[in-house]
Parts: sequence; structure tokens; C-alpha cells
Amino acid sequence: MTCLSHPQLVAALCLLGLLGPLGLAGCTGLEPGDYIVYRVAFEQAQLSDDCYGGGAIPVNEQDDSSSLYAPGTVILYMGADEVPYLDLGAFTLAGDGSDDAYTFDGATVDVEFSGAMDETRIELRSATTIKLNIDGAAVEGTWTQKDSSTCTGSLCPDPADSTCTATRRFTGSEVEDVDLKHEV
Repeated sequence: MTCLSHPQLVAALCLLGLLGPLGLAGCTGLEPGDYIVYRVAFEQAQLSDDCYGGGAIPVNEQDDSSSLYAPGTVILYMGADEVPYLDLGAFTLAGDGSDDAYTFDGATVDVEFSGAMDETRIELRSATTIKLNIDGAAVEGTWTQKDSSTCTGSLCPDPADSTCTATRRFTGSEVEDVDLKHEV
């Protein structure tokens, strides 16, 4: 397995709800049942050198740049268990922190087998960390996603293992007078 290319990674992050994992908040004295809605803007992802195999940026991407931001809406809320949660639309992360600084973490592991006798084992891991800082109605922070794959068996590619870390900074502000309603 190889790491996703830059366009594939951006598309994957968009599908995951990349847009808004950051705007949570608790520094405002959230209690169970309380929530805050944020509108956020994400910068382009900065990819680690290992995303490119040997560390060299492919020639067709060396001059790429963008000053466009990805928009998003995120919801920070306090659960009945007094744990802060960050709703990113496509998924929600549990976190911890106090006052004006929060950290949200989540991970997935997908194990697949291939070959006539399932002799090759591929493990895909994805770890997401969002650090959120709140200053009044303003929020800012980082969203880091580390994807890795390991392969054991006779059908593994070369190299058998890969990693890629994408980091996005974001900034945003609270959206006031929002009432969330849902049907039971």
C-alpha cells in the first residue's frame, strides 16, 4: 500500500468532513447538553516528506500552491458524560481539555487479507488529532491526520509499509443564535 497522493488526500479529507474539525469549545463553561456552532476556514494541507515515498516532492507538484481555504461548520458540545465532543459532520471526536484549549482524538484500524490462502495481511491505520484554542468567539487550531499501512506476506508491495501525515491549520468564529433541532 502506498500513501495517498496530494489530490487524493485532499479529496479523502473532504469526504471525511475535513472541513471543520476544529471549532469546539469548552472554555465558555459548557455543561452537559450545551453546544456552540463555529464556522471555520481550513488552510491547504501540509504533507510530511514521507507522503512522497522517498521524501522528494513529485515534479508535477513542486510548483503547486493555493491560497484557497476549505469552509466548514463544526459543533462543539458537552455530552451527558461531561466529555466535550467535536461534530465534524462526517464523524465526531471525543476530547478533553479545559477553558480555552481542547484536544480531540480518534483512530481507525482496517485489516484486510488477500491472496488465494489469505497469506497477505494489510493493516491500514488512520489517527486524527484536532487541537482547538478558543479566544472569546474566535477559534483557531490544527487538524493532523496520520495514515499508515503495514503489509506482511508474499503479496506485499515494495515498500511494504508507508506513512503520510497531513496537517491543516484553521481559524473561525462562533455563529450566534443557532438552534439545533432534530426529530426523534
